[in-house]
Amino acid sequence: MEAKMASNPILITSIPRSGSSMVAGIFNLCGAFTGDYIRRDKAYTQYLYENQSIRSLMSYAFKDNLCDESGQFPLPAKEFFLKSTFAEKCERIMAQQKVNENWFYKDSRLCLIWEEIVKQFPTAKWIVVLRDDKHILNSCEKTAYMDAFSKTEVLEQIGKDNAVQGWKWWLKQYKDRIMEMQYTLNIKSIHPEKMFYGDFTEIKAAVEWAGLEWKDKEVRKFITPKLRRM
Repeated sequence: MEAKMASNPILITSIPRSGSSMVAGIFNLCGAFTGDYIRRDKAYTQYLYENQSIRSLMSYAFKDNLCDESGQFPLPAKEFFLKSTFAEKCERIMAQQKVNENWFYKDSRLCLIWEEIVKQFPTAKWIVVLRDDKHILNSCEKTAYMDAFSKTEVLEQIGKDNAVQGWKWWLKQYKDRIMEMQYTLNIKSIHPEKMFYGDFTEIKAAVEWAGLEWKDKEVRKFITPKLRRM
C-alpha cells in the first residue's frame, strides 16, 4: 500500500557545520515545531533541534544503504533506497508527540538523498543553509567527530593524499547535490553569517514564506551567543 503523504513539512538542511541548528532554532521560535529533540543521555541534542525519532529512521536508512550515518564517508549513491512508509512514519511520530501542524525536520543528510525525500514529501518547503567554503572546512578540521578523512584507507578510496584534500572532496559532493536541489525544489536559501552584520532580511523572508510569524526581538536574543560559536 502506498504511504500517506505528509501535509506540508518544513525541511531544513545544509552542509554540516553551516549553522543549520541556529536556523532551526529560529524557526522553532517563530512557531514551527520539531517534536521531541532532546535525549536525556545526550545533553548536546537540545541545541540541534533534530527530532530524535525521525533522526533514527534516517540513520537506519543510511545503514541499510551501506552509508555512513553521520554523512561523512561513504556517502549515499544516487540509487538510494528509502522505504515507501518513511513519510507515514514521520507523520505518526509527530502525531504521537502532539505536533499536528507547522512541523519541521532538520538534518544535514536530507540534501544527500533529496530526490527520495521529495517523492514522499512532494509539497514540503525546503530551507537550505549556506556558508562560506573556507569556514565549513575550518570547522570540520576543528570538530572532533568530523574524522572520516583522517583515515588512510578512506583517502585511498577517493584518491586524495591528506585530510584537507579529503574534506574538499567531501564538500564538493554536498555542494553538487545542493545545486541540483535549488533548480528543482520549493526552496529558500539562508546565509546565517549575514546575521553577524544585523541583516535579518533573508531569514525573516524565509520564516514568513513558510507561513510563520517573525519574532524579531526573540530571534536577536537567541542568536547572539550562537553566532559567537560559529
